[in-house]
Amino acid sequence: MNNKRNTSYYTERYRPQFHFSTPKGNLADPNGLVYYKNNYHLFHQKDGNWAHAVSHDLLHWNHLPLALEHDELGQALSGSIVVDKSNCSGLFNGGEGLLAFYTSTVGGEAQSLAYSTDEGVTWQRHKKNPIIENPGIKDFRDPKVLWHESTKHWVMVVSTDQTVTFYRSTNLVDWAYSSQFGMEEGLHAAVWECPDLFSLPVDGNQEEQKWVLHVSVGDNDETKGSTAQYFIGEFDGRMFHNDNDSREILITDFGQDFYAAQTFSNLYSRTIWIGWMANWRYPYQSPTSPWLGAMSFPRD
Repeated sequence: MNNKRNTSYYTERYRPQFHFSTPKGNLADPNGLVYYKNNYHLFHQKDGNWAHAVSHDLLHWNHLPLALEHDELGQALSGSIVVDKSNCSGLFNGGEGLLAFYTSTVGGEAQSLAYSTDEGVTWQRHKKNPIIENPGIKDFRDPKVLWHESTKHWVMVVSTDQTVTFYRSTNLVDWAYSSQFGMEEGLHAAVWECPDLFSLPVDGNQEEQKWVLHVSVGDNDETKGSTAQYFIGEFDGRMFHNDNDSREILITDFGQDFYAAQTFSNLYSRTIWIGWMANWRYPYQSPTSPWLGAMSFPRD
């Protein structure tokens, strides 16, 4: 949907009215979900670029120009956004702004950084890109960055083949390896992608929190397409410890079409989740025009 009062807008056959869809072209993974200055910002994959839309209510959307396009380091694949409120990156002249972490592709997948001083409308690439170089593996992508309050560090979770790797930083630019999780844990039918990490209260008790580590699993015969799984446990800012038996597989959704799900950052009173409502077995085969793909309805 869009906030324009136009009766001919978004009325095509099959056009969803409550689920987010792009005006035209391909839509894939949600990227950089962030709540900032009374707006929900939804970025998403669009042919290796980050498309951008904003909303006050997660129903009515204003579509903005492409945020991150291809540059000398190739595509801008999936990633996340945080608000640098205290200018710990040194990029905002003592003020605050948005930092986008994404995967660049030239020379192998690596983690890169862009920053915005105008609420995500325009972006500048960091001069040190990539800020984390490829360690010599094929699949090294989809950085999710969050603040870990008890250790006063920023944490980055990156998908690394069929594991995830954790990094730590104090300034959001220089990152150090912390640990890896996933060997012989959960489902290993295909590559892990688009990790997310967040804490939730147990039965509504804010004094008792558990961490949820979520990863999507690529197309495979075992699950008849792509799927997603989650782990529940403890995270001490450095390592994730699974509370369940390593052989236990917890599938996120009963349906096939909830992929690359991400939670909004900078939203402290709620945890809101959105996924790509598609499957890598048939990513762009829906009979829709001029758009292909939609997001799931936001989940609280």
